[in-house]
Amino acid sequence: MCVAILKPNKSTIDNKTIKQCWKKNPHGGGFMYVRDGKIVIIKELSKVDNYIKLFREHEKFFNGDVVLHFRIATSGETDLINTHPHKVNNNIYMVHNGIIERCEDINSKFSDTINFCTFISNLPNSFMKNDSILELISGYINNDKMIFLNRDNEVKIINESLGMWIGGNWFSNNHWQETQKFNLWNHNNYETRIVYNDNKKHCIECEYEIGKYESNQYNGLCYSCYQLSIENDRFYGEI
Repeated sequence: MCVAILKPNKSTIDNKTIKQCWKKNPHGGGFMYVRDGKIVIIKELSKVDNYIKLFREHEKFFNGDVVLHFRIATSGETDLINTHPHKVNNNIYMVHNGIIERCEDINSKFSDTINFCTFISNLPNSFMKNDSILELISGYINNDKMIFLNRDNEVKIINESLGMWIGGNWFSNNHWQETQKFNLWNHNNYETRIVYNDNKKHCIECEYEIGKYESNQYNGLCYSCYQLSIENDRFYGEI
């Protein structure tokens, strides 16, 4: 699962975190920020050390929030075109975590995220200020997460409550953390080493508490992780 990160102005992110995010999402990374009224987009496809070097070189220009992304490909080619961030219109760029089924075409060279950006590209340049449009986007993407950044250095997170704040930064998930025990790409060979003291069931993938209506239906996964595993199987032709 990809990870999208918002690093607010004055917050920091260390190299260890960047390396771990890349390790779990090795199909390219990027970041974006605003400089002199323009959105600067930086992408790296091959090496995390190059990503870190680029990030540190640009730090001196950061004067606001920075958005980072690390990709694991589920549709579209593994190239710089499909590496986030992506352009929505002349005023807004975005990053995405999840799979938008309505926009997914496993036979296309473009990812579901690019197809989604094309789909919403005719929205007004100011749509980030329209709560109704943002609510409609949230409904369209279900439990996915998105971060939008515009030229005015304004940020909007879609489904922020489904992510988490760690060390002053917002992460779309915690799958990048070293404590993660579940291998998404071989999800039939997992093991759980974490012991909880609350007598509640937890997802073996994301470690969140499983709802009472989920506990006996999804092979130890919460609903969101179960759906993602199905998408992975479909992509690799296992179902």
